[in-house]
Amino acid sequence: MKEVLLVLCGLLIGRQLMAQTFSEWFRQNHTQLKYLAEQIAALRGYGSVLEKGYAVAQTGLGEIDTIDTTDLAMHTEHFASLDRVSPAVTEDGVVGTIASYSKLLMMAADDIAAASGSLPATPANFPVMGREVAGDIKEAVEDYQKQAADLCTDDRLQLNDAERLRRLDTISRELRSLYRKSIFLLGLLEEANV
Repeated sequence: MKEVLLVLCGLLIGRQLMAQTFSEWFRQNHTQLKYLAEQIAALRGYGSVLEKGYAVAQTGLGEIDTIDTTDLAMHTEHFASLDRVSPAVTEDGVVGTIASYSKLLMMAADDIAAASGSLPATPANFPVMGREVAGDIKEAVEDYQKQAADLCTDDRLQLNDAERLRRLDTISRELRSLYRKSIFLLGLLEEANV
């Protein structure tokens, strides 16, 4: 009975196992030679692909260097152009407007100092306040003039023309606003003197 069980187990297990057949067993050398021939053919194919890859790499790396040099020159030129101020910026009307408001504000500051100095001393101390306000106006004008000069001079700021003009326009608007306030204050001081 044990023998029958062993034979049945062997048959059941034998059907599920994959093993070499007798023909494969006796032809292993032939099979091995076949596999080696396939590997040699694949290696030869890979060798030709490898040679082509090396050729592409050698010419490609030179091409990358050429592209890199060209790209670097283009970027260098772009950033160098940001340092230069174009005539379109320096000849724009806003530059003249800034200069005009600067002169007018300096005169208004002197007038404010003079008008407040002629007022009688009061607890509000108009003469001292007038000189301080005049000094603050002159300081603000000088700061705006310096900013405008930096925007209109080469190698001071790295900006394109549109950004330079936008900042100059902002300075012009600030000076215009300061001038209106200065004239308003001067009018008040002149009324107080009357």
